[in-house]
Amino acid sequence: MGYDLYNKNKDFYANIFVFPKLLQLAYLFGWKPRGTEPPTVDMGGNVVMDSSDWDGCYLGNGFQYVTKEDAEEIAVSLQKALQYIPDTDFVPRESINKPRKVALEEEVEVETEAEAEVVAVAKVAKAVKGGIFSDSTVFNQITEEEKDQLLSEFIGNKDYLKEFIDFCEDGEFCIS
Repeated sequence: MGYDLYNKNKDFYANIFVFPKLLQLAYLFGWKPRGTEPPTVDMGGNVVMDSSDWDGCYLGNGFQYVTKEDAEEIAVSLQKALQYIPDTDFVPRESINKPRKVALEEEVEVETEAEAEVVAVAKVAKAVKGGIFSDSTVFNQITEEEKDQLLSEFIGNKDYLKEFIDFCEDGEFCIS
């Protein structure tokens, strides 16, 4: 299970755990989600006419589109993140695996539904994985230790991250 992403030039696959982390990392380094564009066809290949109730979600397999501007901003933000990801794992494993308090009831102010979706994913990830962010923070307001925690997820996977950046630099893409 995961996300099949494609644009005019290439395909990219991200599993259900990695794609939200890619978006979280981009958000942490300055990406402001614009929301996706509604699909133009459904899974059966039928043309979708009414998209008035589209919520702009990123985390679904509904053939929604990430705009060229959004994709490029994701790429720029992830490019910034690359410089903070070490090539080798020098972070003590006990600090990475340290359990964290989970508080899903926290209220977080967001400007768009797309930002709300990214925040919601963080809460789910926190509950499932033992916590990526502390219960008093939003992505761009986390402690250095928490930034290290998220960045450590990509140690040894910088090439994969670079492939995703390259994919996003190609512009608009579809999520299926």
